[in-house]
Formats: sequence, C-alpha cells, structure tokens
Amino acid sequence: MQPRSVKALRDILRNALADAVRWGELERNVAALARPPAAPRTPVAAMTTGDLQSLLKGIAGHRFERIYRLAVTMGLRRSELLGLMWEDVDFNEKVLHVRRGLQRSKGAGITVQAPKSETSRRDLAIPESALTTLKAQKQWQAAARLKAGTRWQESGYVFTTQLGGPVNPDDVSREFKYRARDADLPNLTLHQLRHGAATLMLAHDVPLKTVQETLGHSTIAITADIYGHVVMELKRAAADAIDAAMEKATRKAGPQRIGPKDGPPDD
Repeated sequence: MQPRSVKALRDILRNALADAVRWGELERNVAALARPPAAPRTPVAAMTTGDLQSLLKGIAGHRFERIYRLAVTMGLRRSELLGLMWEDVDFNEKVLHVRRGLQRSKGAGITVQAPKSETSRRDLAIPESALTTLKAQKQWQAAARLKAGTRWQESGYVFTTQLGGPVNPDDVSREFKYRARDADLPNLTLHQLRHGAATLMLAHDVPLKTVQETLGHSTIAITADIYGHVVMELKRAAADAIDAAMEKATRKAGPQRIGPKDGPPDD
C-alpha cells in the first residue's frame, strides 16, 4: 500500500477514535500517536524563462488562458482559482483575498470548500500582469453576459462558463494537458504551474518566508522541504556566475599572486 493511502486510512481512524474519546468510550486516541509513513516527494524542477514563454504561447487564445496565467503568476491552487469571486478582488488596492475553493467530487458535483488551513486563507498582492489578466476576464465576462441574455446565471465567480455558471475543475486540468503538449511541455501539469510560480519567485530573490505565505503553506518547513533543492540550485548558479566574473577579471588583471610581492611575511 502506498504511503499516501496509509496516511489517509490513519486520518480516518484518528478522527473516528477522537469521537470515541469525546464520548467517553476511550481514554486516549492511539491513532493520533502513530506516525504515518513519509510520502516521497517528487523533485520540483525550476521553471525557466524559456518554459514560461513556451507556455504563454501554447495557451494564447484558449478559453482557459486567463486561468492558467493567474495560476503561474500567483501560485494559486486549482480549487482556489475557480473559487475566486469578484468580491475577492480589490482592483484599487491591488489585493486578492483567497477565501474558498471549488471542488468536484463524484455524487456531490461541484461544491464550495473551506480553505485547507488557516494559512490557506490569505491576502495576496496582485502583480500588474495578473491585474491585466483579471481585467481582461472581467471584459470577457461582460461580453458573455450580454450574449447569453436571459440565459445568464449570475454566480459571482471570476471564472465562469459562457452562461455564468462555475467552471468544471476537471475540464480545466484536462484542457491544460493538451495545451502543455502543444507547447512542447508534455510533462507539465496544471498543479505544476503553482510550483512554477514559486520557483520563479525564488529565482528573483523573493524570501522563502514570502513564498510560503503566498502559497498558503502552513509552515515554512513545508516550503523549504518542497523547494529547498531549488534554492540550492539557484545558489549554485549564483556561485557559478561569480566564478565566471572572477575568471574574466583575472584574465585582464593577470595571474593571481600568492603572498606579497617582496617575499614571505616576517615572523
């Protein structure tokens, strides 16, 4: 059984035993004391400028283009993107309030979910590029509302169907696979756009703590665990850049001298 499955079963048992403790049937919750197996993390690759250019070219003109753009510029989860409402967007202060998620499950259909944790409920500064995307979406929605006429269903969501209803999350992920393939990025998934946003921030010297708060991770340790190797790759690139600069300067200044020109130092 995979570690993730074991952890899911342990969580179910822990919740059930917690109820038994509250009811006085048990003295303690032994499942809460058990440590679930660590799930191996898939290494996260840094998104390069070339990757971003290819992606933007591949999604240009697609009906979900603005969803994908916002994902890579702000690092939002799919559920958070589709759960955004216009009341969450402050165009004047350039702030985005993340307050809910939109999920689709068998039997229940599309439902609104509370944030994963308290840190998932967050306020984000909107970059100018994302602000342009949101304004374009607002214009598209106004045109769609006019075209739909009486068939329009006002839902208040930022991203909607052509009739105003919520977007099916599965459609967004499925269509992204095709767009990524056309952009020669066949291994890129929608969730990896969130990783791409994080690695782009780190590449431009955004502090790890700020990346954590932007992504809504509960602790900085989680962010460091996921992106620590990316940070080291960036540090290595910086060290290589210093080496290149030193080598160029040395060629012009002459060979490096070992010790003073007049001989060894006096004792």
